[in-house]
Amino acid sequence: MEKQENNILNGIAYLCFIPYSSSSSSSTTSNNNTAENLTDNIQPKTKLNFDSQNNNNCDTTNKNTAITTDKNNDKNDYSSNNSYHWFQGIFISLPNKISYGLMGDTTESPPIPHPCCYPDKNNPPKFYNLTMIDYTTNRKTFIKYILQTGGDNISLSTDWEPDDFVLDEKIQKIKNNNPFFKFNTLSVKCNEEAVEFMKNYFPKLKPELSCIICIGNLEIEIKK
Repeated sequence: MEKQENNILNGIAYLCFIPYSSSSSSSTTSNNNTAENLTDNIQPKTKLNFDSQNNNNCDTTNKNTAITTDKNNDKNDYSSNNSYHWFQGIFISLPNKISYGLMGDTTESPPIPHPCCYPDKNNPPKFYNLTMIDYTTNRKTFIKYILQTGGDNISLSTDWEPDDFVLDEKIQKIKNNNPFFKFNTLSVKCNEEAVEFMKNYFPKLKPELSCIICIGNLEIEIKK
């Protein structure tokens, strides 16, 4: 019996990154931006428009204010991305334009980095565990240990170098059996632009200036 190949989905994703709550915030009582409050119904109330022939040209991107990716950006820059605690997202696979919900939460026990590879103990690499929801079947896909890099031009990937980390047997087994996931930011919305985007496409989240929206290409493996 031949082994079935897994499905590989490609498309565009809109990810809203939520920072750690500030202890000095005066609105903590009304803040619903926590992973625990997330429901399965996270589809946007406004339809996303995009060019299916060219993922780079998103109608939701304002070229005058969006922060575009910097090819010289250090992929190991963790100093500016460790403030984000979790993210909620929308993934649209192309060319069939099927919508999926995404939620990533920081891993409680991530792989331990080697000091020689990551000398800054104050800014260790960040890992997320991801849940993706297929709205048509209500099927969920779970992926662990997705590494975040790239500052505000965030990149997410399961394809990280295992030799850079101390991996116990459990983590190594999970990595070996993990579905593939890769996201690269093409543009970033921040400040007031991010707030307006959240109001339209993430209505269950409280719009905050500290959140950022990353728009980019996503590739994910769905195991059969």
